Formats: sequence, structure tokens, C-alpha cells
Amino acid sequence: MSLEIITSLLTSSLITSVFVFFLNKAIENKFDMKLEAYKDKLKSESDRELMQLTKDLELKATERSIKLARVFEHQADTIANTYEKLLWLLNLVQDYSELTEKLEEPTKKEKLAEVQTAFKDFQNFYLPKKIYLPSGTALKIKDVSIALADLIGNKRMADINRGFIAINPNSGITLTLPDAPETKLTLEEAVAKFDKGIEELKIKIPTLLAAIEDDFQDIFGLKIDDKKQSK
Repeated sequence: MSLEIITSLLTSSLITSVFVFFLNKAIENKFDMKLEAYKDKLKSESDRELMQLTKDLELKATERSIKLARVFEHQADTIANTYEKLLWLLNLVQDYSELTEKLEEPTKKEKLAEVQTAFKDFQNFYLPKKIYLPSGTALKIKDVSIALADLIGNKRMADINRGFIAINPNSGITLTLPDAPETKLTLEEAVAKFDKGIEELKIKIPTLLAAIEDDFQDIFGLKIDDKKQSK
């Protein structure tokens, strides 16, 4: 093989190698460019989706905050008015329970009518709105309402029986009460039983009311630990 042929082959091989090298580089560069473009596209789409998700979450959080604020407004209104009406009712019941036997009957009826009106006003406001209160608090309010009604009932029955005794002393009349139908009581024993019930309820009601006040303060986040307060 002549030198010219060998030189030609080597030159051709070198050119081919250089061409293949640059071709591979061109292909790599084109692939890298496409890969980077694809990455940029994915990042851009991901950023848009993340931004939209963030906006959606912020919108939902805002809507939830508005709803909770409205619920808290209703709850605060329910608590304030329930407490105010309950205290007014308690005041009237206490006044009625202190009425003396010598007070004229029309005045007693007038005081009783005030109590009944206050009871109705309280129930009309509270019952449709108790949904805004925890069930445990609602049960405590129910308990104090029952206790107030029992106090009025005991006072009325004590007064009625005292009236019978005044008109018919030593009549020998006996009574059976709903909570003890098997037991017969004289009018004097019945009066004593009702009076005892009144005194027990006067002790019980403030305790029930204090428990309700604690619940209301807890709801508002205003309850102060007695131990911390005393320091």
C-alpha cells in the first residue's frame, strides 16, 4: 500500500472521528436543551399549581375564619342574653320565695305572674339558641331552670297548705305527695317538707349557677385559675 493511500485513509478516519465527535456533542447539546426546557416547563406548571393550591387553601381558611367568627358572635350573644335573663329570673324567684304569709293574695299573684313571664321569656330566647352551647353547659342550665321551678312550686304549696291550716286548724287532713305516694302527711308535716325543700334549693341553686358561670368563662377564654389569682 502506497504512502498516499495510507495518508488518505488516516485523514479520512480522522475527519470521520471528528465529525462523529461533534455530531455526538450536537446531539447531547440538543438533548440537554430539550431536557432543560422540559424541566423548566415542569417547574413552571408545578409553581402555578402550587400557587393555585395556596390561593385555594387561603380562601378556604378565610371562609372558615369568617364562619367561625359568625358562630362565635352568635355564641357570645346567646351566652350574654342567657346569663342576663337567668339572673333576672333568679332574682324574681328569690323575691317570691321570701314573700310572707301575711302579704295580700293579689300581691302574691302579681309577683307569681312576674316570675311566670320571666320563665317564658327565658325559655323563648334560650331554647332555640342552646345549639350554640356545649351539651354539658346546656344540661347545667336545664338543671338550674328545674331547680328554680321547684323552688316556686314548693313555695306555692307551702303557702296553700298554710292557708288551709289557718282556715281549718286541727282538721286532721292528710296529703300524699308525688315523690312519696305511699306516705301520708298532715298539713303541718307537708308545710315543713315544702319549707325544707325551699331551703335546700336556696343552697343548691347558687352552686348550679356558679358552674354555669365557669363554663361561660371557659368558652370565652376568660377563666382565671383561683390559685394563680391568689398569688
